[in-house]
Amino acid sequence: MRRRWVGGLLAAALLLETAGMAAAADPEPYPDMHGHWAEPYVEVLRTEGVTDGFRVQVQRPYGRVWETRFRPNQNMLTDEWVVLAAKVFNLTPVPVTWTHRLDGGQEVSAWLAAASQAGWPYGRTKDPVTRAEAVDLLIEALGLTPYAQSLPSRRVDQILSVYTDEYRLAGRRRRQVAAATLLGIVEGYPDRTFRPTSYMTRAEGATMLARSALARVDAAPNPFYPDGDGYEDETVFTLTGLRNRNLSRWSLAVTTGAGFTLWSTGAGIGGIVALPPEVVWNGTRSDGSPVNPGEYFYQLSIWDTRNQRFDSVRKPLLVGVRRLEGGLSPVEADPGSTLSLWADTWGDAQEVRARLAGDGSTVLLAPSASSSEPRRWTGSLPLPPDLAPGQHAVHLEASFGPVERTLTLLFTVRDVIHLDAWLEPASLPAGQSLSVWAETRGTVTAVTAFFADGSSVNLAPQGAGRWLGTYTVPVQTPPGPQRVLIRAEGPAGSRQVERWFEVTGDIRSRVQTLLVD
Repeated sequence: MRRRWVGGLLAAALLLETAGMAAAADPEPYPDMHGHWAEPYVEVLRTEGVTDGFRVQVQRPYGRVWETRFRPNQNMLTDEWVVLAAKVFNLTPVPVTWTHRLDGGQEVSAWLAAASQAGWPYGRTKDPVTRAEAVDLLIEALGLTPYAQSLPSRRVDQILSVYTDEYRLAGRRRRQVAAATLLGIVEGYPDRTFRPTSYMTRAEGATMLARSALARVDAAPNPFYPDGDGYEDETVFTLTGLRNRNLSRWSLAVTTGAGFTLWSTGAGIGGIVALPPEVVWNGTRSDGSPVNPGEYFYQLSIWDTRNQRFDSVRKPLLVGVRRLEGGLSPVEADPGSTLSLWADTWGDAQEVRARLAGDGSTVLLAPSASSSEPRRWTGSLPLPPDLAPGQHAVHLEASFGPVERTLTLLFTVRDVIHLDAWLEPASLPAGQSLSVWAETRGTVTAVTAFFADGSSVNLAPQGAGRWLGTYTVPVQTPPGPQRVLIRAEGPAGSRQVERWFEVTGDIRSRVQTLLVD
């Protein structure tokens, strides 16, 4: 290598790069980061003990010395990215029997195993990591994949329209990058490109993690339901900050999508403060009034004693409501008819049932294919044929995990007369007795049978809606079919049915009977 002397001193160094292992935490600032645009981010990661540099031997005027360099403009390999992220997110190393070394010589198999165990997506470890691959892993590590993958396609297209090369994003990573853009984790280049397949430099990777993961906050449960039923009424924020730097201040805020602060808490004006591990929020504004159900965002900000600020990723928080509404039709029904039922639910309803009060019969309502709120459920409930006239109730019951919401729907059963009748026996000779049976539902005050000879018989109640009367067929009745009209009467009106019986015998037997009489 060429040597250049300046003022009698050796200014350019002979670099004898080796695969010597860097310390677990590189003890000194990286000389090659001085004046680099990413210096503040790499330096804070170094002081947090999570970076892995490259040990090189440098020729100085006073001899050869060892330095640890970061190589900020070198493409970041996949294993370097995964290990750096695993350390920043404080994963627990997983002992394995195989080995893997970074190009800087560090043995990192336990960190790679930890990332795999956490479900982080990454490719071939010695390939340079692309911007899209890096974002995919970061969104997963931040616990935002469910949110990203739930974004509607039209919303994803709208978010990514800021990039002229958005068409190069597909599949899972399309939604991951959309969420990262929406939440301010990444942004494009000045020419409005995202360059998803471009390789990420080590400086860019370090900066992405420093800006999104040194201050972290998670909320659980999310969504939560501050409706006063004692179940999931609050959410608990878990706070994580710098490990190796004292804090002078911290602030946690819940904001609207437009950035308006609804609630905040924090501590520190001067001196050193401790970051609490947890903060509880009950869904109220700073003035104590409840927030409306909807999507909000939460973010943690911390300041070290040098007044350097670190912000967590702005994460979504859903304040939900578990609500049940519904209806039925018709509101006036006949016994034995069928009610049509519908229910709308807000929240994580798992099942909706309809139960007829007093009867106990229950049906499950079927959910619509769409999961958007409110979710529609529909079903049918057959009414018993003997259901008494008057007002009745159907209880809708929606199950939301261990809690339920109920709604009572009222309907009226009309006082409708139902009548059925039969004759015993169906055929008989003249002069014999015929039993007339009737079965009624509804309010019935009288049942009468009218015969072809002009006579009538009032049927007597037998209980349970049954009536019975007896008629003696006149001896002079000729053989053949005979018509009977049975009529039931009550406050709601009357209903009648027609029945027939057969008179048996011949002319001679009938004449003989008349002569005897």
